[in-house]
Amino acid sequence: MNHLDDRGISWHHLLDVLPDGVALVDECGIIRHVNDFLMKMTGYARDELVGQALEILVPSRYRGIHVGHRGDFSRKSSSRQMGANANLDLVRHDGSALAIDVALVPMQLDEKPWVVASIRDATERRATECARRIAEQLADVAKVEAAEALATSEQRFRNAFEQNMAPIIFTDLEDRVTAANEAFCQLLGRTKEELLGNDMTPFTHPEDVGISEASHELALKGETDHSRYVKRYLHKDGRVVVAELSRSVARDAAGTLLYFVISGRDITDRIKKDHMLRLLSEVNRIAMLAIDEVQLLQQLCDILVDVGGYALAWIAMNSRNGTDGVDVICAAGATDYLHGEMDSWWGSKESGLGQAGNALRTQATKVVNNREINAITKPWRQRSSQFGFGSSVAIPHRNGSQQAALVIYGRDVDTFDEMTVKGPRRSCVKPASRLRTFVRFERPRSPSKRPPSRSRP
Repeated sequence: MNHLDDRGISWHHLLDVLPDGVALVDECGIIRHVNDFLMKMTGYARDELVGQALEILVPSRYRGIHVGHRGDFSRKSSSRQMGANANLDLVRHDGSALAIDVALVPMQLDEKPWVVASIRDATERRATECARRIAEQLADVAKVEAAEALATSEQRFRNAFEQNMAPIIFTDLEDRVTAANEAFCQLLGRTKEELLGNDMTPFTHPEDVGISEASHELALKGETDHSRYVKRYLHKDGRVVVAELSRSVARDAAGTLLYFVISGRDITDRIKKDHMLRLLSEVNRIAMLAIDEVQLLQQLCDILVDVGGYALAWIAMNSRNGTDGVDVICAAGATDYLHGEMDSWWGSKESGLGQAGNALRTQATKVVNNREINAITKPWRQRSSQFGFGSSVAIPHRNGSQQAALVIYGRDVDTFDEMTVKGPRRSCVKPASRLRTFVRFERPRSPSKRPPSRSRP
């Protein structure tokens, strides 16, 4: 370095004040000068480094390839930053490793290629990057775990929703179905595809349209977050299903209304039992009070219409004119069905071919749950449709040598199942037990007329 001093520049003083370790390396890769900071970093004394190959600071496992890299740099010399994207280590005097970043700057000195190696302690940077990577990995793990937890939670919710025995649907703010579980599909006999995107109007009994709509309106106005109501649905097979329903609102953390949850239960059988008990109670009452046999049967028909809510009820007996036909003894409800063009028809042989005549001959209850398609009702199908009858039942009863049939019409299809028929069948017992013989009745030419009933079973 004497030639540098001859120029009046104290390079070693300049290098000693730099914040990084600095080594001047000649064209042969020999260290010619080091600053104080480099000695502090490495633990070497100046004379232990000067005159040594640069590889003294390179980990032993990399020294061989480092010589080749140094040669390449000498031939293609340009400023180069090393370590920022690689993990470089420097070997200290005590054999320990120090994380470093290296910047190489070529220079010409006495027309020979030298290199200024600036070496910076990268321990803190490496630790920071390591901490950042760990934090990122932990964040990734947390995201994965959160996603897995969410997926697990969603799966549990989905299972609880899909496998729940209670019918449940989710509806949007316009009350259109966005999700339906299997139990709700079974309640209506519909597929999910038939339900999704629709409100409940197409599946609701016409007389009950507006019930769930009123509940929806109250929830939208914020007047209630929970409401209960009972309504009738139309099953796909045509029968009426009575359901007790509960509507709850779902809100986000800010209280914004998101959607509705509607759950329910099928109470059709309970309603039918209640219906049967009301009928029996009324029948028992009139059976105890009635003193006139014809009046008793007329009152039975009246109860079936007024209390039972059926469209038409009448008592049939075999005709006494020897034609195997059927006569009408008394009736209530939509009795116009039995008059007009039908007046001359009663008592004829053809009148005994229908549902009532069949029940009288076989002494077996005959149920027609869809009068539009059942073969036995074909001759009366058009007239039955005009009066809005959907189904009917004929229940025979024998009292000694005499027999009669109670015939009931409902406005819905599938009105009469085993539970529904049980009530009217038991209703026949009390009145019949009070009658000694049906032949004592004075058969009217036409049944008593009453205005058509608007109530429903």
